[in-house]
Amino acid sequence: DSVGFVQDLPHMLFDAFKATMEELTFADVLLHVRDVSHPQTELHREVVERTLQQVGMSQPEIDTKVIEVWNKIDLLSEDQAEAMFANLPANAVPLCAKDGTGLDMLLGIMDQIVGQAQSDTAVTFPISKAKDRLAFLHQEVVVDTERTTFDPSGEWMTVYAKMDMKAVRRYEKFYGRLDGKDLQEES
Repeated sequence: DSVGFVQDLPHMLFDAFKATMEELTFADVLLHVRDVSHPQTELHREVVERTLQQVGMSQPEIDTKVIEVWNKIDLLSEDQAEAMFANLPANAVPLCAKDGTGLDMLLGIMDQIVGQAQSDTAVTFPISKAKDRLAFLHQEVVVDTERTTFDPSGEWMTVYAKMDMKAVRRYEKFYGRLDGKDLQEES
């Protein structure tokens, strides 16, 4: 619904919103929900893609971060649906928000993308438990040994590592919370 707004936005006004729109470049995943029953659905895709490029996203980033949610598939004729599904891009998810068709597929793809995204993660634990925690971290992820810190008491340490959601879940399954608060409450 905002495509007409973005498409006809005066350049001066676009510049005013540019800083806010540049935040899109930091997202792990972007959902572009399109009404595929609209006669100008392809123009809508082009306008959004051009806007993302204007705020600094490269084409490879757009190709990997943007999931096109093709909404209102229930309004397509049988011929339109067949033609569309025959040429379904890898980053597109047919969906009917009205009845939930395709929602599980969308959630699965989002989980996969977000799960692969790595972020700089602080992991805090007692020094007395460092041997097994550090062994796990060094085996599973990339640890930034330059940034290891110790609390003033000398009993706790914080290690920084590049972790995806799968590694975070495994760590929490074996050792508890990343911030170590569950262990601090036991002490």
